[in-house]
Amino acid sequence: MAWYDPILRWTKLHPGAPIHGVPNLTRVASGLWRMGQPETVRAWIDLFDRLGVDPRKAVVVKLNTDTEGDDDWPSRLLGFTLIKRPLARWTLRTRPDPAHVRNAVDHVEHARRAGHVLVVVHGTTGRDRTGLVVALTGMRLFGWTRDYARCDMVEHGFRWGLAALDVALCDA
Repeated sequence: MAWYDPILRWTKLHPGAPIHGVPNLTRVASGLWRMGQPETVRAWIDLFDRLGVDPRKAVVVKLNTDTEGDDDWPSRLLGFTLIKRPLARWTLRTRPDPAHVRNAVDHVEHARRAGHVLVVVHGTTGRDRTGLVVALTGMRLFGWTRDYARCDMVEHGFRWGLAALDVALCDA
């Protein structure tokens, strides 16, 4: 986090620049971000530094499993609140359980309403599970239409070959 770090300095001068090791990072709304699994503790540090947020005032809703990426050590080291709501990997034949998806959306909504400075939603790549939870959060909290939610999912890499997107948007 030193001012002389050339990558960090460059990203401060270019706020839209990607943070190395944080895939698919995008602002959803004020204080709400989506992303894939940060690769290192340094990526977590750079994330909070770039967003200008004390990690102790942040909530991270983790949608992937610990085998897909472990956030326990960064959470303990940096002090952010980690809420684990792992959703089953989406495949051509299976999709996440709608009750688990609703539960994840509920946690995002609760964190937002509780006044946390930053809420981050992430899966492994920030595409499929993250896309669905963010789409449903947008529909619930920000009045997104189903079409807008679909467009947001596509824009962030949702893979349309996966099972039953329309059903998932309706069920959850």
